[in-house]
Amino acid sequence: MLKPLFFPFRILARLVGHPRPKRVVLDTNVLIAAAWNKGSASRRIVDACLEGKTLRAVSSPALRREYDFIINRAARKSKYRKFLQRFVETAEVIECDAREMGIEVPADPDDAKVLATAVAGRVDALIGNDHHLLDLAEESSVPILRPGEFLRSSDGEAIKDIA
Repeated sequence: MLKPLFFPFRILARLVGHPRPKRVVLDTNVLIAAAWNKGSASRRIVDACLEGKTLRAVSSPALRREYDFIINRAARKSKYRKFLQRFVETAEVIECDAREMGIEVPADPDDAKVLATAVAGRVDALIGNDHHLLDLAEESSVPILRPGEFLRSSDGEAIKDIA
């Protein structure tokens, strides 16, 4: 109900010099790295998404199911698990279907949903460590970067100070 009220404040914030948060899709391996490595670039990116000032996570129903599965399996004993669950719950969800969009990742068909989410969500970057996705970086309409590369890029400039 209050969402329409925030629109004028977003415009005012941009006029005052606060840029809109960068929209990103994170591959599941970024969540796992964030769960187990406190000082990692992945943790800094997830934390920035949770804060919401500089980064905004984008997901899809298919990607969200994969996030839930991976968090419950690979991060079930991590102290950071509740933050990952909040990350999944607060991510902006967009509807997309890789098959309908004609998006394929021949080397790993399961990665098609990640790329489709990034393309449909018109994100600023897809962040991950999966070589099947990284191999497509040159031909992708969305920048595909490793977490460290994203932090070193101009898109990651605003979150360098986040612990």
